[in-house]
Order: sequence, then C-alpha cells, then structure tokens
Amino acid sequence: MAWAYATAEHAAPKLLDAIAAEAAPRVREFDPQALASTAWAYATAQHAAPKLLDAIAAEAVPRGHEFNQLQLANMAWAYAAADHGSSDVLFGTDAFVARCEAIESTFPAEGLCQLHQWQLWLVERGEAWPRLPPLLAERCHAAFVAAEGRPSRLQRQVGAALKALGHEPREEVRTPQGYSLDVVVCIEGREVAIEVDGPSHFVGRTHTPTGATALKWRQLRAAGWALVAVPYWQWNALDVAGQREFLLRELAAVRLGGGGKGQMRRE
Repeated sequence: MAWAYATAEHAAPKLLDAIAAEAAPRVREFDPQALASTAWAYATAQHAAPKLLDAIAAEAVPRGHEFNQLQLANMAWAYAAADHGSSDVLFGTDAFVARCEAIESTFPAEGLCQLHQWQLWLVERGEAWPRLPPLLAERCHAAFVAAEGRPSRLQRQVGAALKALGHEPREEVRTPQGYSLDVVVCIEGREVAIEVDGPSHFVGRTHTPTGATALKWRQLRAAGWALVAVPYWQWNALDVAGQREFLLRELAAVRLGGGGKGQMRRE
C-alpha cells in the first residue's frame, strides 16, 4: 500500500501515518523486498516515519545477506533521501558495504545511481561509516553521470527569461558530484544553480517535493551551491513580466546571501 501510493505520487498523509503505526511493530514479518520497498516509499513521499525507519533498519541488519542488489540500493537511497538520523545500526559497520561488494557485478545502472547518492549523503553528513570500495564507487559515479536529462519546455522558458534579463545562462551543467543542473548563471562572480521543477518533482498535486527532488536540493546546497528553485505552479501563474520579476527577486536574494538556504515561497 505504501509503495503503491508513493509510486502513484498520490499524497495520503493520514494513510501513511496509519500504515507506519501498524507496520513498525510487525517488520519481522516482512521479507527483504517489503523492508526495502517500505523504506523507499516513505522517503519518496517525503513522509516522516522515524520509528518505522528505525524498526526497518534494526530488522535489516541481521538479514543483510538476504538482500539483492536492488533492495540494497533502495535501502541506501531511502535513508539518504529521508536523511534519517539514526542510521548507525544499518551503515555504521562493514556489513552493508561488504554485502554490496559481494554482489557488485550484478548492480544495474539504477542501483549504482542510488548508491552514488548514498555516498554523497555520507559526505554531506560527515559520517565515518565504511565507504564503498574505490572501483565500485567509480562505477556508481559513472552511472550517475551517464543518466542524462533533457531540457524541458519550462526549463527553456526560464533560460529565455534569464537571457532577456541580460544573463548568459548555461544549461545542463554537470557538477563534480555528478548532478546535472538545469541552468547556471553567474551573479557578481558567483555561480548560481537554477533548478526548474515541473509536476513530476512534487508529490501529486501538492507543493511537497518528492524524495528525489528534496535530496538533490539538499546535496547541492551541502556542496556549496547557491540554489534557486523555480516551481512550475509559481512560474505558470505569472505573465512574462511577473516571471522576470520572480527571477530578479530570487537572484537578488542570492546577492544578499539568502540563496541556498532551502527556502521556497508557497503561493
């Protein structure tokens, strides 16, 4: 149920609360697929369930040898996306990395990408947890970089508006972390990332970013990027003059030191 609602991007906070309350004391009944899918679902929906994630982590540790490559990757990504604070039990020993290394050759590109974001999370948090072996880490980075994005019509509109304001926007700029930035402009000698977020970047019809979107924003800011988020519902509600004013206002906040703090206006 949790997986279905998260996959459908349908916001159901009361249902997810009820599922978490029922599931947390019963995780011993879950197989590895259920453990990984449940953690993934709550992270994707950006729905806090700390007791459930604690219970899943505790249950997964002694059963780590049962997890296949996608289940391991989903678990790693879920705890990174949720930024779950009590993850020492799951990642603080050599067990998780050893299991990844044991089945390293079987990871598909999607799983490697998820592991790469998990590695970035360790750096973000400054954790001294065991890292992936260098060759596997390099494969993860390569897979992440290979996942090319295509500029959307909304992204091109934002780029055109920036040009009209006298900027020289660069699209699809790759960061050292491997992330692709929608647009980058230079403001008084400082590079500013502009992420243009369409409907798929939010949970259903809400203004809550998906786990993937929130994770990207967070990890970019942790790496020192000044970040301006352009949500589709704000952009589409404005005329051309209003769109340009929106960009001027957001870029002015960066000049004043307000960029990169995770603030997003909700209108």
